[in-house]
Amino acid sequence: MGNASYEGLTKINAHGRTVFNGVVRAIDSEIDRPRSWSRPENIFACSMSDFLHTAVPLTFLQRIFKTIRETPRHKYLLLTKRPQRAARDWPSLTGGDHFSQIRFGITAENQRALDQRLGPFLRVGGCGAYFISAEPLLGPIRLPSSVLRMGERLQIVIGGESGRLARPTAVEWIDALVLQCLDHGVKVFFKQWGEYAPVAQFPRHTGIRITPEGSRQEMVKVGTKNAGRIYWGIEWDQEPIHN
Repeated sequence: MGNASYEGLTKINAHGRTVFNGVVRAIDSEIDRPRSWSRPENIFACSMSDFLHTAVPLTFLQRIFKTIRETPRHKYLLLTKRPQRAARDWPSLTGGDHFSQIRFGITAENQRALDQRLGPFLRVGGCGAYFISAEPLLGPIRLPSSVLRMGERLQIVIGGESGRLARPTAVEWIDALVLQCLDHGVKVFFKQWGEYAPVAQFPRHTGIRITPEGSRQEMVKVGTKNAGRIYWGIEWDQEPIHN
């Protein structure tokens, strides 16, 4: 990513994808940076990693939460694939206090991932708002009532996959997820189509065409930049309500 902090942290897997190699590097100097920002910011902490990786020391996390506690002017987005650790360590990190400035989220690319992570996600209390990142969306997702009842305190981030080996996202998967959100006041952020966009939007494009399994709409590979993020004719930038 052009940042020396990431050097030595990736490898190429058997499928030709660049993936995390398991090495964790905790950079102490980053923890206090938000203290110097006087203007309120939305801070996506560890956006290129997972702050709850098992190799991240609890003492390091406690220092992160000390900074969050002492900079309530900012909003912090904390995203993880490991909500089990969050459910276990949250009391020691928050001291049982409510952090209205935290928006806590999990990734869920399909129904299986959501079902695996949902239980511990729902046990993480004391946050101002919550989100589920369905990016890349690689299959249909049905949100249970336990999630939908969060209403406007919940945001669903939806996006297709990017990169050379990206897989297409079916339009029907997006439609079904958005309609669930609209029916219950859940906020929607549509981030991108990804490498593939509906053929209907690019009927003359000569890129690779794929119809995702279970879909009736063909997708064409046009590149993430060309595909953009217009869905149903608009950009979806809905923000959850923190309390």
